[in-house]
Amino acid sequence: MPSVMENGCTYMTCMMKKLRRAAALILTCAVCLAGCGSADSQESVEGTSAEQQEELQEQYSSTSMVPVPSDMAYRYNTSAFVLNSVGDMTYTDSSYSYRDGIDVSSFNGDIDWNAVKNAGYTFVFIRIGYRGYESGAISADERFEEYYDGAVAAGLDVGVYFYSQALDEKEASEEASFVISRLAGRELQLPVVIDVEDPADVNVRTAAMQSDEYTTVVKKFMSDIEAEGYDTALYTNLYGETYMMNMYNLDGVKIWFSGFSETPNTEYTFDFWQYTNTGIVDGISGDVDLDIQMLPDGSDKASPMPE
Repeated sequence: MPSVMENGCTYMTCMMKKLRRAAALILTCAVCLAGCGSADSQESVEGTSAEQQEELQEQYSSTSMVPVPSDMAYRYNTSAFVLNSVGDMTYTDSSYSYRDGIDVSSFNGDIDWNAVKNAGYTFVFIRIGYRGYESGAISADERFEEYYDGAVAAGLDVGVYFYSQALDEKEASEEASFVISRLAGRELQLPVVIDVEDPADVNVRTAAMQSDEYTTVVKKFMSDIEAEGYDTALYTNLYGETYMMNMYNLDGVKIWFSGFSETPNTEYTFDFWQYTNTGIVDGISGDVDLDIQMLPDGSDKASPMPE
């Protein structure tokens, strides 16, 4: 079939997106919340599965157990979030703009970064490493350097994320040191993200942790990373905001929110929103996580998706 461009993607990719979106709406009515990465596992599971997150979203309709501080409160116009005809998130109002991106790990395989860029995506978060949720061993994502070089060469802005299973400040520092070592001075346009999730596995080493401990881990990781001159953010989801974190002790922290639905299910503001893990993108085989970055209206980084 000819590679005819439609809405910034090939005809075939656009048709696949439309079919995938229709199937998702028929099966679930709204895509559910889930963890970072598609089947992104180092010990069989990384993050909570889509099915488990769907149950959580039904159970936890409110995302906070305490009043949300005014400077952390959700600030967007929910009705301004609209999926376009091929399943990419758009946002239109007079206060904020946006751009679309992806997040990847080695499980995404070979990537044609120029095709990703030409499809309208302008940023990417790349997994730099992870700590095993049972073993506690820290490992590198084996395709980080390849992905970083390819994304930069194609002109995408890059951030990284580390899947944390730190139990305390000492382990948080170990993870931060690993990230700094792997970055080796590389330039980033987006934050270094600590990905803190509940893998929902009986053997997870963090099973007994309390919210104060999770929050301490996040703050220590960020402090160590920021000391090296990098920006930071926290990747979390509905369950994380509700029960895992003391959000009121994370004032000023950038949030990358994961919630698989057509509008954000959170009471907290966020800088990035991972809205699906079943995206279809030119240059990548199989499902991929799709994200939207919220920007002040008029930002020179704003890049609305072509219709």
